[in-house]
Amino acid sequence: VCAIGFVALTACSSGSEASNGRVFQARPVLAAQPVGAGVTCPPISVNPPTAEHISACSTNQTVLYSLGPAFATNASIAAATSHSSDFGGAKPDAGSVTVQLAGDGSTELTAVTESIKMLPPPQNQIATVISGVVVSAVPVHERIIDGKVEVTGLPSDGIPRETAGLP
Repeated sequence: VCAIGFVALTACSSGSEASNGRVFQARPVLAAQPVGAGVTCPPISVNPPTAEHISACSTNQTVLYSLGPAFATNASIAAATSHSSDFGGAKPDAGSVTVQLAGDGSTELTAVTESIKMLPPPQNQIATVISGVVVSAVPVHERIIDGKVEVTGLPSDGIPRETAGLP
């Protein structure tokens, strides 16, 4: 299982909505810059076009990301399981969601992680975008071949799957 959130990502289409109305997208990071001094967050596009490059901000609106086309969406998710745990020093009771990608999503994850693993930061990162907001962007160190990722650092108050926009 690979972790997306407080820990690094390591080995281990359409933007259809989940039943809760949230849209999950995984996208390669092309650039990242701090918000301020003339850099502002764009309006949130809740269902950004999957085939296009987009700009989106972090949840706390401190980082503006330039992102490549989505390679995984809600439609790519075969299964999702939420957990509550302390991930190696992440805030206690931080929640996580293990996501198993299927079909093209899994194949694309393998291809993307292979192509970006040796790039300099931030081009070696994959962003998890939920309804137009970057909830995490972490470096890739190895090719991921099993289609599993873990979104970590989510609140564990019973809403991680919903927060992540997962079915």
